[in-house]
Amino acid sequence: MEKNWLVEGINENDLHFELQLLKEPKNEDVWNQYIDHKYQELVEASPGDADHHVLNSLKGALLKLYYRKYHIFDTFNSWCDFIELYIKFLNHLKAEELTSELMKIIRVFEVAAVTYAHNVEFWRKYIEFLFKYDRFIGLDYILRVCETSLREVDKMQHIQIWGLLFKYIKDPGFHIYYNLFTYISNCYKFDVNIPVIKEGSIPDIDATFKGLIKTLTSIEDLAKFDRVFNRICEPQLLLKVSDSELELHRKYLDAIINLSLKQQDGNEYNQKIETTYNKIVQKFPDQRGVFTVKYAKYLIKSNLFEDAMLIAKKTLDSTLTIKDFTLSFNFLTDALEKKVTELSEHEDDPKLKEYLNELESLLNNRELLMNDVKLRQNRNSPITWLERLSIFEKIGRQDQLFVCYSKAVLEIDPRKILNDEKLDMPQIWINYSKLYASNGDIETCRKLFETATKYPWTDVSQLEKIWIEWIRFEIDNNNAEHAKFICSKAISIPEQITSGKVDFEDDDLSVQMKLFKSLKLRSLYIDLVANFETIDDVCKAYEDCIELQVADERLIVHYCVYLLIHNRFEQGYYVFERNLNGLNGDVQCQLYDVFMERLLKDWNNLAMGKEKVREIFENGLRTFTDMGNYESLRDTYIRYSEFERKYGSQTRSLRILREGILTMDTHGDKFKLYRVLIQNTMKLLGIEATADVIKDALEELSVNLPGYTTELVKELIDIEVLLGHTERARKVLEYAAQEIMEFGKTKTAKSDIWELFKTFEIKNGSESTYKEMLRRKRYLENKYGSSRDAGDELNKPKYSSTNTEVAKQLNDRVGFVPSSSSSKLETEAALPKKTTVQNNDAIELDMD
Repeated sequence: MEKNWLVEGINENDLHFELQLLKEPKNEDVWNQYIDHKYQELVEASPGDADHHVLNSLKGALLKLYYRKYHIFDTFNSWCDFIELYIKFLNHLKAEELTSELMKIIRVFEVAAVTYAHNVEFWRKYIEFLFKYDRFIGLDYILRVCETSLREVDKMQHIQIWGLLFKYIKDPGFHIYYNLFTYISNCYKFDVNIPVIKEGSIPDIDATFKGLIKTLTSIEDLAKFDRVFNRICEPQLLLKVSDSELELHRKYLDAIINLSLKQQDGNEYNQKIETTYNKIVQKFPDQRGVFTVKYAKYLIKSNLFEDAMLIAKKTLDSTLTIKDFTLSFNFLTDALEKKVTELSEHEDDPKLKEYLNELESLLNNRELLMNDVKLRQNRNSPITWLERLSIFEKIGRQDQLFVCYSKAVLEIDPRKILNDEKLDMPQIWINYSKLYASNGDIETCRKLFETATKYPWTDVSQLEKIWIEWIRFEIDNNNAEHAKFICSKAISIPEQITSGKVDFEDDDLSVQMKLFKSLKLRSLYIDLVANFETIDDVCKAYEDCIELQVADERLIVHYCVYLLIHNRFEQGYYVFERNLNGLNGDVQCQLYDVFMERLLKDWNNLAMGKEKVREIFENGLRTFTDMGNYESLRDTYIRYSEFERKYGSQTRSLRILREGILTMDTHGDKFKLYRVLIQNTMKLLGIEATADVIKDALEELSVNLPGYTTELVKELIDIEVLLGHTERARKVLEYAAQEIMEFGKTKTAKSDIWELFKTFEIKNGSESTYKEMLRRKRYLENKYGSSRDAGDELNKPKYSSTNTEVAKQLNDRVGFVPSSSSSKLETEAALPKKTTVQNNDAIELDMD
């Protein structure tokens, strides 16, 4: 039968090829020529010239020839040629013929599968053929073929099969996604790279997990989904997904909840959802609020309102974060409000009142419930306890207030208090004590203060605060004597310290043993003693601080000022001198200022010799110099000079000022000392000696100083005129004008000197000297400019004037008067000569 089937369709034109094949059956060229010949016959047989039967006969003959060739050569390529031609012929078949031919081709693939079971190209052709005619074959059969192919081919080639599946199936089901996830996870597990295929990429692990959630539809699928979820949460696979482990758990719970809600009877899922919720909140305790709300909403949708309330309340009463508290609280209040609204139509419902009371309780106690969260976070936080106490105080819960204070002082472990809250713990004790006082129970208040002083504090500042508040409490209650007694008790030195039984430097020493060195308490004790005891008692309190080495700068300053106020200058300076090394430079300067001012004022009333006073001034000068405090240094030179003028040597007084002028760095300070020196010289040595001082000042000081012209120059001019040395005064003015025009920086300085010059000439000169003054002014303005900025006066030479005669005379102790043989000033020679020629710039005299 097989032979007859194969030779059907051979005609006379084919005999030549048949004879050649009998001679050379393995000659592939003959087979190809034979096939081309038969294919040409098919092409020439046009449908218009031949009936349908003839065409089918020609197609069958060509197909049989391909089949014969495949059996001769037995290669996969020859089989592919045969099957591709067979499939091609299906295109022109009618629907009723197509079904039978499809079954024949499927049979051909099934037979070939025995031979090519491990050939992925074979399965690709098979699966592509099935998907092409899937409407006749059915998806179930195709998926069975795909499963078979995945079992047969090498695992490295599975990707090609999956690529075809996702190329042709638009909406894969859970089973496909599940198998794909298994394939991908195994690749990652064994570190196998997933190759890229020409059909396009298959879904990655994220898309696969998403597809599993989307297609989850039954309790049977859920069992497989659990295996997927446990697998994807393994560390090795977790690194490959883009979602965090928390987000994966959220999606997992959402998937189960959605699956349950889609079922008519979702009770079979309740236990699974509860178990999943408990595992998640145990694994992610910081996300408890989020998952509690999610789970509670599911319970409400499942008509389990009471269970939802219990779950939310349990979280509210046990959460450790404000975020979870807020989520749970808001959910509870919203759910209760909706329930109350729902039941409001049924006023007789007994649950309505219960829910209303529950809602009201939640809203009224929100602050306390939130404070509970903070206390669960840290029960040793004094700030949190103070916040709780303020809540009870605000709502007027007096009974709870006492209970809360008692709990706070008993439950807080002082060793576990945070550093930034250490001083809040004493405040609890203080408020607790004063609460009894506000209720009229003073004795209990004092007992609590005393108990607080024995509390195991960890820092001296905590114990300080207790004692200070107790003392202030007694003062506020008009019991200052008792306050002083309490303060003295607080700072008393323990017997163990005085006897040397314990070492103060021991780290294990209690703060109560160290309190006697508290500067705050000792300062408070000094204030109390000052109100009730003698000056000597106050001094002893200060001296105790110094002896214990707890006195700071502020206390030393207060001690010195206190002694000065009580007219104990010598003792005050002794205290200052004894503690000098413990004071910073600024404090030293301030105290020296105070002592020297007091010395100058009250030396007659002090039992202190002149040499001691001079020593004080000299020490002050050294201190101010070392600190660079030139303002105080200048004032000290003035005070020192004044002291010598009043009580010591007048010559020494002037010498001190001269020394100060040499020491000062700035022209301003020098100017002030020169002013004092001029006044004192006038009083002590007379007018001629004063002129010498002024000359020194003019020689040394900057022309830009305020008062240079209006005070120094004018004063020297007045002295010279008073002595009848008018010409010498004029030379001074000429020198000053030259200096100011060359080095002056302001118009005011320049206008002042010419105004002074003009006034001098009007009072003491003549027409010719007045004109000479004007010519000099015009000459200098042309040379230096009327408003030209001068150079830096610090670079000014000692004698920079071109008026060498005046400069020479300023160095002459005799004075400024030129001898009769003196040559004319070089500046005069530089002035324009008088001529009889008409002068358009002739000077108009203004002698008024």
